[in-house]
Amino acid sequence: MPEYRPEDLAKASFLYFCKVVLGYKLGAHHLAIAHDLESEMRILFEVARGHGKTYLVSKAYSLWLVYRGWPVDILIVSYSEDQVKFILKLVDDEINSNPHLVHLQPSQRQTWGAQLKTFANGSQIRGEGFGSSVRGAHPTHIIVDDPLKDNAGMGPEDQAKYFFTALSGTAVRGTQIVVIGTPMDAGDLLEQLEVNTSYVSRLFPAIKEDGTALFPELFTVEELRAKEKEIGSFAFAREFMLQRIDPKTQVFADKYMTVMGDDEPYPEFMSVRTIVDPAISEKDTACDSAVVTVGLDAKNHVWELDTKLVHSDDSNKLLWEVYKATLRFHKHQDFAVVWEAELFQKVLAFNWKQLLLERNHNVRTIEVVHEGSKGKHSRILGLQAAWETKAIHLQPKSPLALQFRYYRPNIKGFKIDGIDAFAWVRHPDVNQPYFKHGIIIGGVPEDVME
Repeated sequence: MPEYRPEDLAKASFLYFCKVVLGYKLGAHHLAIAHDLESEMRILFEVARGHGKTYLVSKAYSLWLVYRGWPVDILIVSYSEDQVKFILKLVDDEINSNPHLVHLQPSQRQTWGAQLKTFANGSQIRGEGFGSSVRGAHPTHIIVDDPLKDNAGMGPEDQAKYFFTALSGTAVRGTQIVVIGTPMDAGDLLEQLEVNTSYVSRLFPAIKEDGTALFPELFTVEELRAKEKEIGSFAFAREFMLQRIDPKTQVFADKYMTVMGDDEPYPEFMSVRTIVDPAISEKDTACDSAVVTVGLDAKNHVWELDTKLVHSDDSNKLLWEVYKATLRFHKHQDFAVVWEAELFQKVLAFNWKQLLLERNHNVRTIEVVHEGSKGKHSRILGLQAAWETKAIHLQPKSPLALQFRYYRPNIKGFKIDGIDAFAWVRHPDVNQPYFKHGIIIGGVPEDVME
């Protein structure tokens, strides 16, 4: 019986490559994914968050395809260019640190970019953000990794249009297309692929139908239940159990979402407000501090001018973001900074006013008192009428878009700090007009005297 060298076995078997060359510890779902990768041409994998889909498919599978020695052209597409760069850095780091992959390292004549890796055998791995132009590309393998995450400005129709025309249009005879991700909305791209008969569709929720954990070496059932308690049932259902959110329960329906064009001019504003909802913490599950600047026009439409979400326990970072917004918008005749001012927030509002004094800035500050969870949801729900009359205008790719999309009354496990701050614009203490008074000199006008 012939003996095979380990490198030959690694070239012949993706699973062997993962275990021996990369040192991966694989679960049952990884074995099922590996089998499909070696046998199917159109595949959709929906996998629970944090269960290794990017490391197995985008990183390991791409490396294996190059490792085998045949020239391949791999295109990796993800929700943003930053995520693509992260994925390709995983590939880069593995090649430069793994002694089994020394022969894949670039020569002195080769220069590896953040989104392009070329190899001596003619292979290449490159990356693009979902929605980017891919004209001229004709890859042998297309890996679409989490295309929907944070893609606030792209609805299901636009997702499908890009995927089935621009992206799938680059495929040639023999091109394999693999899509991995977690679902977001009913009708999203992944759901469309689930019912597409050209695609093999696999779902791997964190807790299986029999009540056992998908990958107990990573998360036991008890740890998953603790995770659900930590992040809330809403986020857990979507991120770990792959359950979509029914659009029929939306408070702010997508069909009423009004997003400004890239070059659309703003109207003249009656007032401009920078609204601050402070939250000081670095925990991943903690709220963000929101700094939202809006303009209110003569038709009572609200226009998003700028939104910054700050996740830090350093109050100076928050003050700096507020100050930058103030420098941009303070010249408007009716501009003010609005602070939620209760408990520690009152200290931040005081520090803000001290900062203005030190820098000799005359900026009106409005302090509002937080009304608790009930008051917060009441304020947000009060935006619904304006939303449905398309009187709320969001910027392209606004972080507020997802918050409006997924908001539900008394929601848990989902951050709504941006729209919480935005909703203060309807409060009478916030939107009451204010005008700077000029000096009026009495007497008879000269033209009348003449």
